[in-house]
Amino acid sequence: PRLHGLSTSRPRAEPPRRTTRPGRDRACVVLACDGLWDVLDGAACAELVAPLIATDLDAACDALVAECVRRRSRDNVTAILLDLDDPAHVGPTKLGFSGGSP
Repeated sequence: PRLHGLSTSRPRAEPPRRTTRPGRDRACVVLACDGLWDVLDGAACAELVAPLIATDLDAACDALVAECVRRRSRDNVTAILLDLDDPAHVGPTKLGFSGGSP
C-alpha cells in the first residue's frame, strides 16, 4: 500500500543462512553483517576459520574482518563465531567477536 506516494509496508530483513562445517571435528556458527557476506561466501568463510577455530576464536574473527577489508568491502564488517564443538569447555558456548569499518 502507498500513502502520498510512499510505501507503507514494513521492510523485511531476511539474511542469507548458510550451514558450513569448517573442519572434520569442529562446528561453528558465523553470525555476520552484510559487509562480510558482500565479499565472502560460506566456503571462503569456512576456509579462513577452519585452521583457527580450535585454538583462537578471536583470531578467526579478526581473520574474517581483515579479509573483508583486503577485499575492499564497502560496508562495516562485524563477525561473531560460536564454537559449538569445544570438547574441553563445559558450560556456555565459546564466543569470538571482531568488527571494523572500511
